[in-house]
Amino acid sequence: MSKKIETTKDAKDTKGDTKEGYICGMERSAVPLFRKIGTAEGISLLVLLLIAMPLKYWANMPEAVKYTGWAHGLLFMAYCAVAIAVKEEKKWPFRMLIYLFIAAFLPLGTFIFDRKHLRNA
Repeated sequence: MSKKIETTKDAKDTKGDTKEGYICGMERSAVPLFRKIGTAEGISLLVLLLIAMPLKYWANMPEAVKYTGWAHGLLFMAYCAVAIAVKEEKKWPFRMLIYLFIAAFLPLGTFIFDRKHLRNA
């Protein structure tokens, strides 16, 4: 009893029409992944700035910045990589990619960009 896995070529929508970009009836999109990574990246930046940095300088605990900064760096690289995929998928102009990168450097920037541009995407 094996069920055939539908590919992008033979996936059907509810009306029986073939739709590009669908696998097993679910849309393939980089946006949901980007929203999750953006949220995690934004949280890691806030933790780095509001918790780890004060611990480093006021409580003499440099380990807080070491580990939080490492996690934030990985999330930032993932954010940048997936931002390029979202820009291509949405066919946004290059300036939107610049806005995505600027948002990653500003506290709360990823959350604001998500609310303005990605929530209904």
